[in-house]
Amino acid sequence: MYEIYIKGKADGLKASCGLVVLKEGEQVMSNGKFFEEYIFTKSEKVPLIEYKAQFQMELYALAWGLTYCVDGAEIEVYSNNLAIVGWINKWEVSEEYEPVFDYCKHWAERKTIHASHIKKGTNEYIDQADTEATFFTS
Repeated sequence: MYEIYIKGKADGLKASCGLVVLKEGEQVMSNGKFFEEYIFTKSEKVPLIEYKAQFQMELYALAWGLTYCVDGAEIEVYSNNLAIVGWINKWEVSEEYEPVFDYCKHWAERKTIHASHIKKGTNEYIDQADTEATFFTS
């Protein structure tokens, strides 16, 4: 069983994400990334969407976290963003988020994923993901 804690932050066209990945209750990874204007991947550059980049960051963090989970894994994803939790559980997003969500779909193949809402300040790992996402001040 894996747990992935994700957090996204944005201010205009500056955005960051943080995540923590646990396997069987043991932390295997925590990190964060910062982007300005674009999300750069190995194969493309995805423009950040002003006023919506926080959602893109949460999806990016999910895709990143899924890369640490083996095929056949059961995964619980935690976010303090209710919209993100709903999107993950329905496994669909609006068209504007598809360029980032496509990475989630790719890394989710052969895995079972469920998302739950968790408030900041109630769990050390969501707070750690929040800290990892702090690369700039608004």
